[in-house]
Amino acid sequence: MVVQSETDTGRLEAFSDGVFAIAITLLIIEVGVNEEGGSLAHRLAEQWPSYTAFVVSFAVIGIMWLNHHQMFRSIRTTDHGLFVLNLALLLVVSFIPFPTKVVGEELHGTFADRRTAAVFYGSTFVAVSLIFNALWLWAARGRRLIEPGTPSRSSTGIHAAPC
Repeated sequence: MVVQSETDTGRLEAFSDGVFAIAITLLIIEVGVNEEGGSLAHRLAEQWPSYTAFVVSFAVIGIMWLNHHQMFRSIRTTDHGLFVLNLALLLVVSFIPFPTKVVGEELHGTFADRRTAAVFYGSTFVAVSLIFNALWLWAARGRRLIEPGTPSRSSTGIHAAPC
């Protein structure tokens, strides 16, 4: 029987997987059909912004989940700071359905409202990017939480551009 230490990443990863799954599922709740406004075909067709926002956000959350999984393949242990940063990441991931709804609703709005919705949506992903980087840099600092075999270039978070 293998006994996992208190610092094993298993619980953190399982909880994270659950939050990613719930966030990706909540996206579809924001897609609906107007009760008035013509035939069902017409009402379904006019909801294209919601479908587009759903597909884009689904893909982005899916990519985030894959990146999270890949990152934790290199992280061997956890500490309090890693848990806190991971919770911050999950906070923003669970928030994504809301700006997705706003974008879907405002694509038919005024130019100012569309711009505001786009900035709001984009800002959410800037926050995700910043927290993802902070999470990795925390784990890689001094190589204290990452697997010993992880290449040093990966442990700094700095990657050379492919040729």
